[in-house]
Amino acid sequence: MKNVLSLLMGAIFLVALTATGSAQPEFPQVDVIVHTAKPYNKVIAAIEDLGGTVTMKYVNVDGLAARIPADALAALSGLKGVDGIEKDMVVNLPKPKDGLPQTVQFDGLEVLDPAAAAELLGTLQSTEPPKKGKGRKKKAEPAGSGPINLDTYYSWLGGVTGAFDTWADTAAGASSIVAIIDTGTWAAHPCLASSPVIAGPDFSTDSGGGFDGSTLSTNHWHGTFVGGVISNDCAIVDAAGGVIATHLPAAAKIDIGGGLVLIPILGMAPASTIYAVKVFPHTGAGTSTSTIIAALDHVIDVKLSGAVDIDVLNMSLGGATLFDGRSLEEQVVDAATDAGILVVISSGNEGPSPGSVARPGTAYTALTVAAGTDHVHTRILWDVVFGAGAGVLMYPLEERGVISFSNRGPSADGRNAVDIIAIGTFNFSGFTPPAGAGVLNWASGTSFSAPTVSGAAALLASWRNINGANVGPREIKNALTAGAVPIASDGWSIREQGHGWVQVRNSLDLLQSGKKNSGERHDLDDPLKPTILLGSETEHTETITLKRGRTFDFLLEITEETETVEINVNTGGPIASGPAPIPNSWEIYVKSAKHGGTVPLVDTANIFDAASIVIGDGSIVLGGAIAGAFLEPAPMEPGIMKVTLEPDWTNNVAELTATVTIKRTNGAPTSNAGGITATFADLDFGFFVVDVPGSATTVTFDLSWKHDWSKVATNDFDLLIFAPSCFSFNCALFDAATLNSPERQVVEDPEAGSWFIIVDAFSVNVGRDPWRLDVTIEED
Repeated sequence: MKNVLSLLMGAIFLVALTATGSAQPEFPQVDVIVHTAKPYNKVIAAIEDLGGTVTMKYVNVDGLAARIPADALAALSGLKGVDGIEKDMVVNLPKPKDGLPQTVQFDGLEVLDPAAAAELLGTLQSTEPPKKGKGRKKKAEPAGSGPINLDTYYSWLGGVTGAFDTWADTAAGASSIVAIIDTGTWAAHPCLASSPVIAGPDFSTDSGGGFDGSTLSTNHWHGTFVGGVISNDCAIVDAAGGVIATHLPAAAKIDIGGGLVLIPILGMAPASTIYAVKVFPHTGAGTSTSTIIAALDHVIDVKLSGAVDIDVLNMSLGGATLFDGRSLEEQVVDAATDAGILVVISSGNEGPSPGSVARPGTAYTALTVAAGTDHVHTRILWDVVFGAGAGVLMYPLEERGVISFSNRGPSADGRNAVDIIAIGTFNFSGFTPPAGAGVLNWASGTSFSAPTVSGAAALLASWRNINGANVGPREIKNALTAGAVPIASDGWSIREQGHGWVQVRNSLDLLQSGKKNSGERHDLDDPLKPTILLGSETEHTETITLKRGRTFDFLLEITEETETVEINVNTGGPIASGPAPIPNSWEIYVKSAKHGGTVPLVDTANIFDAASIVIGDGSIVLGGAIAGAFLEPAPMEPGIMKVTLEPDWTNNVAELTATVTIKRTNGAPTSNAGGITATFADLDFGFFVVDVPGSATTVTFDLSWKHDWSKVATNDFDLLIFAPSCFSFNCALFDAATLNSPERQVVEDPEAGSWFIIVDAFSVNVGRDPWRLDVTIEED
């Protein structure tokens, strides 16, 4: 038997609570970001009167961070001068893809810093690489005239991006400073020892402890890897027939005799200076959005004060976005641009569904970077993992592509969101192992395509600084996008690659010729459109043929009446596999109505023959020849569900064909069951009691509201639940305190008695929002 109660937050429940004399649980303290104009004095005083504490006061954007009692949210949102409140969400360090990083062993040979490389090479000078760019000037000094500069040598990264061909004109970035907001950057790494690394502040939870510091070897490796992509200046020794040397062009390796070659490992701007700002602790744990805003605020401060003349800021991080472009974090990105800093941000690693670019990459002035693949990086790593020859089998063509995990545009408000693409698959850079020894690793992610573009921007900024050119961050951004080269092979959309692959020589040519553009954003019309299934269409069948790595998207309108979505993929029989170590397959991804950097419902599901996926309200069922899927069941969320298919990028066959049938089952609209809907205009906060009988087997709490993920501006409500014996925040139930809409908490074998419920609206982006809570009690 089921009893459904539709509850109104309000006096009737508070009166019942008071009348029963039930003990009230401890109200939790919640962390929020407050949108409010300066001066802050009155709002700060009001927050303190409400029992709260202001934790951060921002200088270059109008806002505060505060910790307040949950029951004070309503009063805070109603204060004069408070324009909005957001939840101070935790931002996790991006997880690298493909099981990497993987430590590289060099048979006992050390990584060589520039001095050690010069000693090894003696008076040997740079050999002229192929003339791949325009205007290249050789910088090598006459034999015997002095130390050898590694940045006179060709490297694969510098060559494929056009960076090498600009180093003479840009002094390899020597006149530019790149700030990195991350885990810190190890200043003494052998590949960074010759490049200045300035220690900025440590905003992380390490601050004040034994791991305090932004340039230590004990910091998490992520920020050092990022810094190396920008400023690496070192070399490694490999056998002439070794796995790395084999796949590099002749210009990227130097014969040093004895069957050995020296391979320069150079960042995009190897002479640039890094300003390290630490926000993630050494453990790699997450940090708060308010901390990231504080770091951004600091970078602007030191720029405007002249203390550190920062040209470029790299942010290889991101999270969910509720209202693209309008959060305080995105606003401070725009403030950095106005201060003269180009902010380069990774698009995120939750792809390949459309509409998935993470915050703050959705800021209006950000230069947002997707992650691509190329044959050299990919073949080297696959040979390392699977043995010689595997790389060619798994990446047979010498072409560039977009990697599946890279987040795609458009933004929820219709902008392209992705501006440019760079290598983000199996990048090779510095690492900080526990032992503190300097090693190199491979890792994948948009975290490492972003610093490739940051390094490109540093080169252009260095040229500007050397020549006194009147070029600001918008002009550099637009030169980079205008100089980018769209991926030559067909099937890649603009929402995946933006303007194309970064090509610094083209961009510098534009600036040197006086062609500059100060416009904000130049969106492109995407000719590759997804298939859109509206609510009236309950079944759709389509046969698709795609080349490896390309994607096809179905967009489904989900309403409150939608009960299930069934996806059937008919491959026409088992997919034949070739000699490659990984079998050929389709990959399928399903993302709910959420936009921004959020986890898919179905991630990386490999299909080898006919298969099906049935998505229900809080359930996912797989059938047929499907494996390897990561599943994240959630309530059925109104809005646009995204279904994306891709022939696996590691396939040994050029293309695959499949017939896809999508069925949507709708039920009757949800009834109010005689209850009342709550209106947010009446109350921002609710605390009330529900009596659960001893005969109850299950209690389900469902909280829904109007401005859910079907709207461009999404509001975020949370539901906190206390069992009758729980009077502390530590024992509260939080399954309904997520970004889901609706929020749901299911309790099996519930404790009998009075359950206390808190409804909080953490982020309300548009006006007031009506909401509704249904409590379903199932009994024997």
